Amino acid sequence: MNKITIKPFYKSELAASGSITFETVDLAKISNEYKLSLQINASGDGTATIDILASNDGVTFVDTATDVLAGIVKTGGPGSDGKYAPIIITTAMLKYCRYFKLRATETGGANTITLDLYLFVQ
Repeated sequence: MNKITIKPFYKSELAASGSITFETVDLAKISNEYKLSLQINASGDGTATIDILASNDGVTFVDTATDVLAGIVKTGGPGSDGKYAPIIITTAMLKYCRYFKLRATETGGANTITLDLYLFVQ
């Protein structure tokens, strides 16, 4: 049976134009047919993008130029309340790497935004 893990990244506040990189996920510790999804809750007046940094050695992480989601705001999501439905992170998004990190960046340039992220790993 595959281990299921929820990695919560709580209350990550991003300053205007700031960014934060979250902990490394080692895909070799997950089954070959892994499943990943990301739930996002947003508050504050900023705008954010979440993207992927990939690595095969676990040391040097490269921007994959793939956004998990852009335009994250407190009035976004299906209920317009800043709560975004889980987003599936595909193998293609990870560029077939062994390790990855998620990075959140405030892209509006004038306000802060707070993100609660929940990464589901199976």
